[in-house]
Order: sequence, then structure tokens, then C-alpha cells
Amino acid sequence: MKKQDSYLSELVQALSGQDPLASLVQRAGRLCAGSAFVFNHQFELLHSSGKAPGRLITEQLRGPAIRAERSAAPLPIGRWLVSSRPVEVRHQTYTLAIAVLREDDSER
Repeated sequence: MKKQDSYLSELVQALSGQDPLASLVQRAGRLCAGSAFVFNHQFELLHSSGKAPGRLITEQLRGPAIRAERSAAPLPIGRWLVSSRPVEVRHQTYTLAIAVLREDDSER
């Protein structure tokens, strides 16, 4: 539980910076040892970090079926598992997506 509190604290601190979305993406990607992406309300990619294939993930998450069927389960995209959720920053709603390598691919 202490580790989760530490992660949450780091993410909240990132949101207080000059460019909260860029800071959030950088810290989230580092904390999950993967990649992070932020999209605006039109699902245009605003910020990204990490080595996951941004274009492929954007295309997959942008699809109407995927957007309509958001669930708690991560979506497999290539070698990555991607979770996305809406977040509100300074009265604007964005989508934050986190991508981590699948366990069977992380050892390569």
C-alpha cells in the first residue's frame, strides 16, 4: 500500500507543474516501466513517453468499438497491454493511456 501511495503522490505532484500533462506522462511512463500517452477530447495524441508504438496504440484506441467498450481489463496491442482512463486536468478532460510489455515479452 505504501508503494501505491508513493506512486499516487508522484503523479499528483506532476500535475502541479507548468506543463502538467507532459509531467504526468513522463512520470507515469517511468513509474510503470513502460509508456504513457495523453490524448485530448478528439483523441489526438498530445504527449507520449517510452518505447511503445505510439501510432499503433493511438489507432487502436481511437477505434469507435474500443472507445465504446472501455473496461478495467487492459487491451492487448501488439506486445503491449494498454489501459486507458479519462482524467481531468484544469477543467479539461483527457485520456491517459499506460502501456506495459506483456509478461511473456518483457524477458526478451
